[in-house]
Amino acid sequence: MVCLTDIGHVDSKTLSIIKCADVYLIESNHNVDLLLNGNRPEFNKQRILSKVGHLSNEDCGSVLSNCIDETTHSIILCHLSNDHNNKSIALKSVKKILSENCSFFSNSLNIIAFTQKDDPTDFINV
Repeated sequence: MVCLTDIGHVDSKTLSIIKCADVYLIESNHNVDLLLNGNRPEFNKQRILSKVGHLSNEDCGSVLSNCIDETTHSIILCHLSNDHNNKSIALKSVKKILSENCSFFSNSLNIIAFTQKDDPTDFINV
């Protein structure tokens, strides 16, 4: 199982370490357009978008496209921003990127997203 949150950027060394896991718990923090048009101060937006910030939905999909293989059975999108993302947007973005860029993507791959404390996620067998 790989757990990636608050990473901002995944370099080639990290990518080589996290390849081919059964399960990924990975940050899909924000939709870039929602963030850029949101109400946060500019310095905060730039930090979030930086290599020491958070992975966007697109970054998450790209990382996963380079990592998953036939043994991967579950992807859990986490650390979604309450202001600049939601489950539907994150799932749609990541699935689109995976379907276009990853030969191991299939509809049988279990991809879920969880966010707020008032919206608990069901148990996940790993």
